[in-house]
Amino acid sequence: MTAGESVFPYCSALVPVCRSIDGGMLCVDARPGQQYGCVMNWYASEGAYAAEWCSVTHMLTDVAERLGAGEAAADNKGMLTWSADLG
Repeated sequence: MTAGESVFPYCSALVPVCRSIDGGMLCVDARPGQQYGCVMNWYASEGAYAAEWCSVTHMLTDVAERLGAGEAAADNKGMLTWSADLG
């Protein structure tokens, strides 16, 4: 298997970087291949599949831009709330 390919149930080359309240995780894919370093979604029931970011740098840039545009807010513990949830 190469980086960016879906995998079930889990692969030890996926490095968790954050988790969501619904039990999912975002993981960096450290498997070899052209998509090395891409961000993958992982859920116990679904395994890992590609997210929209090709790297952690792109993911954090996207989050920073959305915070700056008011599409997200961070609480005092650093938890993000997205605009659909800001009401």
